[in-house]
Amino acid sequence: GKKDAEKTLVTEQIKVALSLPSEKDTRVYMLSSYATASVEFNFQHDLGRFETNWVKCIQPDFFNKKRDKRYQQVDLAGMYLGDITNLLSNVHFYEGMNSAFLKYLVQLEYLQDANEISRSEIVKQLSALARGVRIKKPQDTPSFMMSNTRLILQALGRMNRAFNKIEQLQIIASHRVITRLHTFGLDFDSLSKEFQSLIELKSHLVDANADDYENRKIALKNENFSFYSYKNVGWLVNGLQRDRDLADQYQNIRKFILSNPTISNERLRQYQNLNLTCLQYLPNNHQIKEYQVKKVNDYGKYEFITKSNDALMDVSANASGLTSMMKYQGKRQTMYDAFKDQGFATTWIPDDNIMNPVQYESLYKGVLGEVVGKFIIEDVFDTTLLPIEQLKNNELFDFKTNRKVLIDFKNWHSVHPMSLEQERQHVNEKLNI
Repeated sequence: GKKDAEKTLVTEQIKVALSLPSEKDTRVYMLSSYATASVEFNFQHDLGRFETNWVKCIQPDFFNKKRDKRYQQVDLAGMYLGDITNLLSNVHFYEGMNSAFLKYLVQLEYLQDANEISRSEIVKQLSALARGVRIKKPQDTPSFMMSNTRLILQALGRMNRAFNKIEQLQIIASHRVITRLHTFGLDFDSLSKEFQSLIELKSHLVDANADDYENRKIALKNENFSFYSYKNVGWLVNGLQRDRDLADQYQNIRKFILSNPTISNERLRQYQNLNLTCLQYLPNNHQIKEYQVKKVNDYGKYEFITKSNDALMDVSANASGLTSMMKYQGKRQTMYDAFKDQGFATTWIPDDNIMNPVQYESLYKGVLGEVVGKFIIEDVFDTTLLPIEQLKNNELFDFKTNRKVLIDFKNWHSVHPMSLEQERQHVNEKLNI
């Protein structure tokens, strides 16, 4: 076919070019793409008079020199490693759901699933395609670096096919190519000397940025976990008034998080194996009890790498109101003892994982306000608050009294901006009045 003919043509061109230094006193410079310089083509050539005085044989004499062609051949004397392009699908504007677009979309989804990019990066890339605007594709990711490294290893492998070597090899590579190399668990000693030299050079170029790279990786994972919780919470909330199973799941996960603002790896795995939803706790390597995060919007978007002038949200026991609520002294029992009796956490303790901001805002703070509010109302007014049984009214209000009074608790810390009339209208809408 056409591809076979093109491959044959390239092979012949390489063969003719490599024969020149074997026959004439001349140097040969070859320009090739990474795709062409793949495992399909070799660049060693017969050793001629021109290069004889420049080479050394690296192989002991006990090999059969007459039968092994590598004794009569020489490898390349140098290589220029240019920038690697189009590791991701080469799509620059949206032309419909064709194979190129679908491939690119799957690539982006895989990168997000691996916590190498955020959902907002996918939105940015797809928006640019829709508008026909060229923007930089995700490049500083482990997968991109692994693909980059593979191509460089293959290219440098073209310099290791013969026993005769030029003593002083020359490898020229841009700063961008070098800094995107990574060994990723490879046996360093088994790699070629050429590649080892580039890795050693990289260590002098990017050591100062190693912490930044790791911090970015952790931040992306936290951002993605928070968004997954946002999607899970939305799924539960959409079924609160129509699906008893979802309504029960919603209540159970809220109380679980109220009991476990932080959680060990072992305990988290145990409950994740039960297929419970909304359990995307954040890895807590530094065993912190609180943190700050930037809330970007109301759709699950948070940023964990922040600037000094960013307005930040506190995720902590103090900010939630838990610390002050534990000081409440009831007539018959303290709030602290009531929480202990029900298995709810009375403080946040350092552990392997800590709740994400969506769990904190959408689940933890709400149920905390309900449990505390119920305790205080029952304590002050010597009454009993009852659950709302009708599914269609689930979560529209929190409790009711035996006198047909509906109660809805809010765990707010700032002055609520809605007027009394707006609040009354909001309640009427819940009651379908």
